[in-house]
Amino acid sequence: MSRLDSVEVKVTLGKEHVATALSAFGLTAEEGQERLIYFCEDVTPQTSAATPLLDAHVILRARTWSGDEGDTTVKLRPARQTQLSARWVPFEEVEYGDVKEELKVQADWAGVNRALAMSYSVDERAASIAVVRAGERPVGDLFTATQREFLADCAGTPIQLDALSVLGPVRAVRWSSVPTEPAGAGLSLRAERWKLGRLDFLELSIEAKPADARGDQKKLTKFVGQMGFTVQRKQQPKTTLVLKKLVEQFLAQPR
Repeated sequence: MSRLDSVEVKVTLGKEHVATALSAFGLTAEEGQERLIYFCEDVTPQTSAATPLLDAHVILRARTWSGDEGDTTVKLRPARQTQLSARWVPFEEVEYGDVKEELKVQADWAGVNRALAMSYSVDERAASIAVVRAGERPVGDLFTATQREFLADCAGTPIQLDALSVLGPVRAVRWSSVPTEPAGAGLSLRAERWKLGRLDFLELSIEAKPADARGDQKKLTKFVGQMGFTVQRKQQPKTTLVLKKLVEQFLAQPR
């Protein structure tokens, strides 16, 4: 049994376009939500910069934002439908008080690049994430028992979580709603800016029903073009660029 919840269609604008795009889309820092984003990677000092987890199609992430809020995510991308075992196919979302756990199976579309992504996210207090970052708790404590079970069942590779390094933060600002009238009428558009050193990206995205994805991607591409920006056919995921930079920074630190 296969599953596809939705398609996330993305357009990423590089550093040379960020300032102009923020102005064109009417996005201000005051109206956005500031976030700090951390990644876990298998980094070995005294070796060349490498991203073994990313290369194994595993992304482990923690995020924090205002009010001691945050979340952690286990993501498999690119993934295969056959990785999702029968136990997880029907699982979608559960809530325990103020804590939400959610499993999403999405297609990620960026230009002509299309990949399947499976992500298991859980709400987490920012303070709990900070304790792990400070080295006062093991890295594995970032993730719940259910997230660890999902990783073990579906990742296809053994991972010793406590041996990983926490990298970051990447500084981000997220806008949950971007004005699209009149040129992009009907699009429910979001935006997120990531900054790390000289890296600076603005990602525009929409979430589409699988049956509507092709048409919605055309609408988004047309809208961005009408706003004065060229959409590249091949776009490298920002997570890939950022993770490689984070590893380089980590290895460059004196020990």
